[in-house]
Amino acid sequence: MGILWHGRYALYFEQANEELGRRCGMSYADFRRENLRAPVVQFHVDYFASLLLAEEVTIVGRLIWNEGARLNTEYDILKEDGMVAARGYTVQMFVTPDGEPLLASPAMLLRCRERWQNGELPMCAPPPRSPSNSTENA
Repeated sequence: MGILWHGRYALYFEQANEELGRRCGMSYADFRRENLRAPVVQFHVDYFASLLLAEEVTIVGRLIWNEGARLNTEYDILKEDGMVAARGYTVQMFVTPDGEPLLASPAMLLRCRERWQNGELPMCAPPPRSPSNSTENA
């Protein structure tokens, strides 16, 4: 059986990204409705073990918290035995339909972050903890 072409990994990342978006309220339909775009500006993948054509895999995607008008997503592609075949990430920047970068996070992303902070999105990496307002006695 042949080895899976390396370019196919981008498709696997996109499949995970599409599912994350759907669960987070940032599906393709949501982007169209909000008149937003989020092109990929960085794509990185590290290959650890070859995949075979037609091999069953599990694709895990996780949003990584950040404060900018962007989406940071990490991915793992796991073989049937659980071995990591590949690991990577993408960065997407929010832009207007004309391609102008957004400086502030759009409402759609703010809603996602609120759900994320409330623990409603288990497929997202934990958001950073806010500093404690309590003081300790020394």
